[in-house]
Amino acid sequence: MGGAMRSVTVVAAIVTYGDRADVALGAVESAWAAGADAAVLVVNGAPAAAVAALEQRAAADRRLRVVTLPDNRGSAGGYAVAMEVAAARGADVLWLLDDDNRPRSDALQRLRAAWALLGADPAVVLACHRTAFPEWRWAADEGRAPSAEPNAFFAFHLRRLVPNLRRRWRRRRRGAPRPRYPLVPLDHAPYGGLFLPRVWVARGELPRTDLWTYGDDVEYTSRLVAQGARLFLCTPAVIDDAVPAWSGRSVWRPPWLDDEEARVYVMARNLAWWERRRARSWLVYGLNGALYLAFLGVLAAARRGPRFALRRLRLTWRGVRDGWAGRLGPPRL
Repeated sequence: MGGAMRSVTVVAAIVTYGDRADVALGAVESAWAAGADAAVLVVNGAPAAAVAALEQRAAADRRLRVVTLPDNRGSAGGYAVAMEVAAARGADVLWLLDDDNRPRSDALQRLRAAWALLGADPAVVLACHRTAFPEWRWAADEGRAPSAEPNAFFAFHLRRLVPNLRRRWRRRRRGAPRPRYPLVPLDHAPYGGLFLPRVWVARGELPRTDLWTYGDDVEYTSRLVAQGARLFLCTPAVIDDAVPAWSGRSVWRPPWLDDEEARVYVMARNLAWWERRRARSWLVYGLNGALYLAFLGVLAAARRGPRFALRRLRLTWRGVRDGWAGRLGPPRL
């Protein structure tokens, strides 16, 4: 089994954008240090100087293939290209990485071992342990991860409020989480750290490019699960982040209060589009939405003032309406 697993070709598929050549090359070097056989780096609309630096690095090392896109197609468009190119380069398994991901040196070895333990089944998809995500640290401790609840609005569901508060209280009493479960079932995961057998790309399962970015990874991985994938968090395979994760915030510091309006709008739109498709009761879904938006308005007013709260609620509501109407693609604000 060990020799067979070593013969499995793993190609890292990485997406970068903007003036982040040094950041992206850090991900490439980390992937190679962990044992990746090759890397595909998609440059998602970047300055000429950044592109030149990356192409110079690729010319010096045949393991790296740089693909330059003329414009920023978002994470969905970038990863769709990266996955197709990595599969064409002979990957048996694709290892998706964000440009600021830094896999630990044994991460790929841990992924290979877990995949072998599960029979090297092409239906098995693994997610690296992102320690920046508090809920994943607790998933590794408790053996279960948060699931996407039908009728939830922005992941909020009234019937989960009391159980979640109880869980938070128990966690405070217990102290810091400890990784006790090596494999934890998931129903969705981010792109960064995904250990994806090539068969899924061969079947045409690629990210939806019209979602552009933010939440497109949730839609993609939940679609894989719906198509029969068995998705697990692989706790021993750890990835650190060179840049703090934008969405890994506490409930009192949600990303909805950030200053960058485009990504707030896109996240609201994409989540509304996805959650509405999963809703089973418009009454329950609407109630959860009203409660969460009221909470968001009060929190925004308390932290940033009433004028900011009003602007942010209008922006969020616009994203929700566009998501419900299926108006996707790059943001036009």
